[in-house]
Amino acid sequence: MKKREKGVKTPFRVLIYGKQGDGKTSVTRFAPGPVALLTLDNTDKVLDNVDKDGIVERFYIEDYSKVLSEINEFIEYVANSEFKTIVFDNLSALEKVWFVNAADEGKNHGINSMQDYGKYSNQLIKMLSYIDSRLKDKNVIYTAWQRNGEIWLESGQKITPFQPDLRDSVNNYFMGTVHAVTHIKYDQEKKERYWTLTNSTNEYAKNQIDGRKRADFDKLFDWEV
Repeated sequence: MKKREKGVKTPFRVLIYGKQGDGKTSVTRFAPGPVALLTLDNTDKVLDNVDKDGIVERFYIEDYSKVLSEINEFIEYVANSEFKTIVFDNLSALEKVWFVNAADEGKNHGINSMQDYGKYSNQLIKMLSYIDSRLKDKNVIYTAWQRNGEIWLESGQKITPFQPDLRDSVNNYFMGTVHAVTHIKYDQEKKERYWTLTNSTNEYAKNQIDGRKRADFDKLFDWEV
């Protein structure tokens, strides 16, 4: 246990999600730099064109059959570095890879067992907890794809809000522990992308950092605190 000092600014923890190709990776160049990004889906090439100043230093997985151990290696590398912001891009891809590896290692001829699902949630939440403690002095950004959830209201109506494409237990962990969850959207009238920072029946989001309900694409990390 350690007492949190008053007046000390706490590094942020943010989960951003959206469709493939909407800008989740490219927006990381606007985070406080220097930035270290670990790509888990090898879509970091987009930064070749937009990160002209080299704000984001990129790392990749060499052997996906050892993906968790390589993530741990990355965590240890950046923990004592000069990087201000650490990006894990993206957790949806990690989830898919984890289940493929588990199926290959199992005894069900390439099919996941019921135990795999609980094991995955436990391992990922354990990893995220370790990131939170080991990188306590760094800003951390997670990215994920989007999917439609399913919620039944007392009236019997079903709603399908956008949410990160992660297992429900992991989503619940994120919604409870990170400072902000934000969904990228497109403003048809203004013809521009933006981030929503407030929860609604249409999408999962939250903002415990400042009072904004939305942010321009390149201003997401300009917290008003």
